[in-house]
Formats: sequence, C-alpha cells, structure tokens
Amino acid sequence: AGILYFYAQSLFANNVQIGSTTYTTLKAAFDAINAGTHTGDIVVKIIGNTTESSTAVLNASGNGNANYNSITIYPTGSYTISGSVSPALIELRGADNVTIDGRSNQSGTSRSLTLRNSSTGTVAVVWLDSLVSGTGAGARNNKIMWCNIEGGSTTATYGIAMGASTSITTAGAGIDDIEISNNRFIKMYTAVRNYGLSNAYNKNIKITNNTFGSTTSGEQITYSGVWLYYVKDAEISDNIYETFTYTSVIYANYIYYTDYTKILNNEFRNFSNTSTTYFNYLYYSNYLKLS
Repeated sequence: AGILYFYAQSLFANNVQIGSTTYTTLKAAFDAINAGTHTGDIVVKIIGNTTESSTAVLNASGNGNANYNSITIYPTGSYTISGSVSPALIELRGADNVTIDGRSNQSGTSRSLTLRNSSTGTVAVVWLDSLVSGTGAGARNNKIMWCNIEGGSTTATYGIAMGASTSITTAGAGIDDIEISNNRFIKMYTAVRNYGLSNAYNKNIKITNNTFGSTTSGEQITYSGVWLYYVKDAEISDNIYETFTYTSVIYANYIYYTDYTKILNNEFRNFSNTSTTYFNYLYYSNYLKLS
C-alpha cells in the first residue's frame, strides 16, 4: 500500500514583527501597541504580505494604554498591506511621531512597500486625523515615504486623507509637521488631502518628489493630486503629475485658503478631460511662492 502524506501550510502566517513578537496583520500589531504591550521607540517590521479585514488603527500615545515615543514601520522585502476596508486601510488616530518608510530595511531608493485599499467606496488608504474636530489633538510629526499607495476607485478613493476622526472628508485641526515624499499614487480620486479649520490652520505640510497618477488605463487620478484647505506653510515641490483623466474639472493642485505656500518645480503630463483643467488653482491664498 502507498503512503499518503499531508502538508498543511499555516493560514496564520507571521507577517508583522515587533521585537521578537510576530503578528498576522498590521491591525493586530497596532492593537498590541494600543494595549501597551510595546512601549518606547517601537520598530514595526513588515516581513510578509498582510490582508487587513478592518482598519489598522494606531491610537495616540497616552490614549488608553498606548505609551510610545516613536514608531517606525518598514518592510524587510517587497510586501503588500492590502484590504477592502472602510473608512481606511491605516488610520493614525491622533498618533504622533510615526514614520512609514517603504524602502526595504530603510535603505536604497526603491519602493518595496505597497499600501492598497481596494474598496470602491469613499475611503482612504491612509488617514491621519484629529481625535476631536476643532481641537489640536491631531496626528503630528508623521512621515509617509517611499510607498506605492493604491486605491480602488478613481471616483471615490483618497490616498492620504488628513482631517477629523468623524469622517475622512471632515475638517480637523492639529495635523501638523507632515512629510509625504517619494511615493507613487495610483487609481484614486484625490492623492493627498489636508482639510484644516478656518480658526486653526494645519501647518508645515511638505509634499515632495511624489508621482501622482499613471499612464496605465484605470490607474489614473481623476480629480486632484494635492488638495489643501486651511493650511499654512505648505510646500508642494518636485512632484510628477502623470496622465490625469476625467470628464469633469481637474485640479492638479487645489489650494484654498492657505498662507505661505510654496509650489515649486512640479511637472504636469498628459492631462485630458472634457471640462476645465487647473494645474494650480489658488483661491484666497496669501504669500505664495511659485516656480
């Protein structure tokens, strides 16, 4: 008689590592940080592909049992964090001093981490928010760099949304000192959105060396690359805006009620629509520098 062998691969692979502890998803790792399991300066390594079934929410330090100085997230190879999730794939809920660095082992110039929310609803891939609308409890001093950021809908998805925690499109204050650099954004409605308050502008937002859009059909951005409202001291520089296609108005940069904004050395390619295109739409914006 022959011998029958069975081989079973674990359905619960260890894909995220903090110290010597591994987790199946980024949400599980964030839940452990929120519970106070990991403290101080925390390093989160992405060591495999994850599928998130609900939003990976990171609370602010001091909120509940969360207690950390900084958090650095990076992959050890080429990996994807994905899900079809509402309201966002990743949420920094008032969390400060977080860096998402998509380079393998934080070295080189290749984007090795993909963040993909395939939901076709009004969702974000990454959401930086204020704990309470109208207060200064916003996500501060955060960096998102060297990532592939992919949406699921060219009519609804936001790449990185910044505002209140009540919804991804609501204004929120205190989302300051943000760097978004060297990322590639595809298949979404708006790539970067920061919505402050009329009496509390969000401050010091740097958006540089990103690529917005794609030449591949279905991967374009349709409405805006950068959308700022009630923001002070923003820099939008050295970005490439590639093949925006829409049947309504397109705003490469939508700049509304901002102060001290620098818009420098950006490149716009292959825009096509049946309405109006604005490369830099400036409304009630003071002290601008353009080149």
